[in-house]
Amino acid sequence: MLGWPDIHFLHLMKMDTGFLQALTLMSAEQRSLYFEEIRFVERRRQCLKQLEIRDAEWHAKISACLKNWFLPIRECEYRPEAPDVGRILFATDTARVQQAYAVFKRVLDVELAKFGLRPERFYGGVKSPASIKAKIDSSRMGTFPLDLDDVIRFRVVFRRLVDVIGSQFT
Repeated sequence: MLGWPDIHFLHLMKMDTGFLQALTLMSAEQRSLYFEEIRFVERRRQCLKQLEIRDAEWHAKISACLKNWFLPIRECEYRPEAPDVGRILFATDTARVQQAYAVFKRVLDVELAKFGLRPERFYGGVKSPASIKAKIDSSRMGTFPLDLDDVIRFRVVFRRLVDVIGSQFT
């Protein structure tokens, strides 16, 4: 029977082409280490649960440890609203989006370097103009609310999660 990490990986490999591409670029040994690291985290979670440390407390400890590394993703329901002209103008200006990507990438590189972190793999980038146009058109037709939050996105893959969060939980 598959456990949570394996089911999650299967879903990611099916739904996220960037994740799948990153996996295929890894050697078999790197892939094995990557999957083992995630399974280690899950086993540790199970171990803590068995020690009667409530998941909420464990989650709070992990969240506190990771808060400086990851931005929270805002939880909200999108409501149809008038398209934001400024966001549309930015998202459809390929040169500005590419320039912004380059600036954000440099900032991310500097921040990672400050802490001596070197990603195993770095991918993501700029959403395609066709995808941006489809989102804008869909919003104008009233099919979906305007959502241009992912025009630029980064995915950073580390060899070991412990390298990012430190050794507090090993």
